[in-house]
Amino acid sequence: VVTDNVTISGSTSANSYLVTITQPANGTISAVYNNITHTSNFYAEYGSTVRVSISANTGYHVNDITWNGNSVASGSTQTVTGNVTLTGSVSVNIYSVSFTNPIGAKFGILYQGVWYYDSPLNIAHGSTIRVQVDPNTGYQVDSIKLGNTVITNGSDHTITGAASLTATASLKTYTVTINNPTGATISATANGTNYTNTFTAKHGT
Repeated sequence: VVTDNVTISGSTSANSYLVTITQPANGTISAVYNNITHTSNFYAEYGSTVRVSISANTGYHVNDITWNGNSVASGSTQTVTGNVTLTGSVSVNIYSVSFTNPIGAKFGILYQGVWYYDSPLNIAHGSTIRVQVDPNTGYQVDSIKLGNTVITNGSDHTITGAASLTATASLKTYTVTINNPTGATISATANGTNYTNTFTAKHGT
């Protein structure tokens, strides 16, 4: 009932909504709201803005980040109009591991329990491979390199980037021993050279 001048006043406040952050494996989603960075669930007022971003751990790459199921750009600003779910996905990097078989030997790569003999191979970041070089009959393996690093035959290595494998092999060298009898001389000719004493010759000579 009005009996004099009256002032009517009231107050309202914006609704607050839950922003749910579902972190991907091997990556991190960040949401900046009111200059505060959140990596777990928080509340934001209706009409406010949130800057969203996603990063991948070392050896992984970002596939997507979604705002309520819709793909958005990492680093973009989104407006809150209700409860929100932030999700994202990352994938492991895949690297090419190549090798060239040397004359007289052949590479074998053990990866995830399977031996591979063709190049190149696609290897997931952080995976372990075993490098084996098997010489052909009469050959020996002289050296094996992963990139510029000399490695041991049959050794295991963790792959963290694209890599190339090289190796060298050579014919085995044998000793030919000549035991001359008393009163006589044994001679042996190898590659046009005549020997009457112990000498060396490569396999197949």
